[in-house]
Amino acid sequence: MMMRMLDSGGIRAFADGSRLPDVHNPGGYFEYGPVKRLAKDSSWLDVARGRSLKVIYRLVRHLPDRLSYRVIFMERDLDDVFESQRKMLLAARDPAANQQSGPVIAAFKSEVEAARAWLDQRPNIKVLPARYEGILDSPEKWSADVSQFLGGGLNETAMAVVVDRSRATIIGTK
Repeated sequence: MMMRMLDSGGIRAFADGSRLPDVHNPGGYFEYGPVKRLAKDSSWLDVARGRSLKVIYRLVRHLPDRLSYRVIFMERDLDDVFESQRKMLLAARDPAANQQSGPVIAAFKSEVEAARAWLDQRPNIKVLPARYEGILDSPEKWSADVSQFLGGGLNETAMAVVVDRSRATIIGTK
């Protein structure tokens, strides 16, 4: 959702289009494959300057200190995250879909907290925590907040318009 907001607002997504929209994410994925190898190769980051880039929380600690970043850290109810992942795994007939939620959610929580703590200690990184549910409830407010955090000048109306609460029900959000 945030990647669509940024792209619509005027900050083009740095994405390769390899993962097409589907029933689990009809708005698209906005991913760039080499991000998965960020721990081993970050040489391509210079090319991404001025664009939005999706980096999962497990990889943020591999962002090199040689650059400055503004990170919009998407926070979401972890029960909903688990349920969303479970639905995708079930659709793929992956046996991991049968895992118990408790240990997985506890691991998510610990990893997210560690990522946030790491980000908060980096002088070259500014962080805007953004609650997924809050954006769904107040897209205009969040579009303005994000625009201000990124220096202003974004098309806040275009950003707010792409937030579609009805899509959230597809992946299990209350």
